[in-house]
Amino acid sequence: MPKVSIVKCDDYSEVKAGIEESLKLLGGIKKFFKKGERVLLKPNISDPLPPEKASNTHPLFVKAVIEIAQKTGAEVSVGEASAGGGEGITTKCLEMSGIGKVISETGVTFRNFQEEPFMPRDIPSFKVMDKTDFANAIFQVDMVVNLPKLKTHGLTFITGSIKNCFGCIHPEERKHLHGTFPRREDFTQGLVDIYSFVRPRLTIMDAVVGMEGEQGPSFGDPKKIGLVIAGEDGVAVDAVAATVIGYEPHALPIIKFADERGIGTGDMRKIEVVGERIKDVVVKGFKQHPLFNNKYRKMEGFGSSFVMIPEFTQSKCIKCGTCANNCPVRAIRMNPYPVIDREKCIMCYCCHELCPQGAYQLKIKWLGKKQI
Repeated sequence: MPKVSIVKCDDYSEVKAGIEESLKLLGGIKKFFKKGERVLLKPNISDPLPPEKASNTHPLFVKAVIEIAQKTGAEVSVGEASAGGGEGITTKCLEMSGIGKVISETGVTFRNFQEEPFMPRDIPSFKVMDKTDFANAIFQVDMVVNLPKLKTHGLTFITGSIKNCFGCIHPEERKHLHGTFPRREDFTQGLVDIYSFVRPRLTIMDAVVGMEGEQGPSFGDPKKIGLVIAGEDGVAVDAVAATVIGYEPHALPIIKFADERGIGTGDMRKIEVVGERIKDVVVKGFKQHPLFNNKYRKMEGFGSSFVMIPEFTQSKCIKCGTCANNCPVRAIRMNPYPVIDREKCIMCYCCHELCPQGAYQLKIKWLGKKQI
């Protein structure tokens, strides 16, 4: 039975103690970090946004894990390829997120996946992605430690442990998954395929301040959750996190599929929760993504009552072309501002998620009677 620890942490100034306690509850810090062992930390550094926007794993959270691991004598590095894949985007996200400063202060190596080789690998027992290109860095360490941020997401409803491993594959392969498998059930199976290969040895989730609402995972509303959630089984960590913010884990395809495939445990009855009791830390009034609450939603689509479409605000646009360059089906062209071909749009929300200026907002488009 997998064990997941929940520790209260009201502020990032206290996060190191919270993470240490979470690891002690799982068997002790030295169970996970050992002298001379090569450790790659994989935070979420997806967007060129500052810490207060709650889009990326908080820099003090990353710093705390680095220092804890360094104290044991482990050889620590941090790795990421930020969302979008544009030239220099990972470096920009690193600096804007505050994690670049942490890298400098702690003296660890940053593995910029975007600028390093990717290695093609077959994925055993795949459902969607039979193979893909993984960051070479994950093959050069003894363990990967997953440091996801708890946020809402239009396709997966939440982004956490499983989704964070998306950053371990080539940006063009990410576009391929979005464009070739746009249905929610297929896309999430692809994410589970990727997670099944990376399979981090430890997950420590930043749920101190998360993100809620329909504009997640980049421009939603920061939400104080006040927790560190950790475990060796990232699927179980996601299941516990989902429960804390009001979801039944198996209602989320990304957790349901991982559980059904035996890649991790998503059934709360089969997870041992240590530390805080879930009933004592459930977040009341957490704003889930509206697509989840669509009364007639279908796993393979967006339901029969409404969809959410990306709408563009010209006054916020700097004509950088990020949206057009990252649209997996080329539904956006620049003229000189973005023009969306609605017939081609697959509602993958890449434009919304990746726009550095927040020029896209998700808006409800009713398909029938308002029945929700």
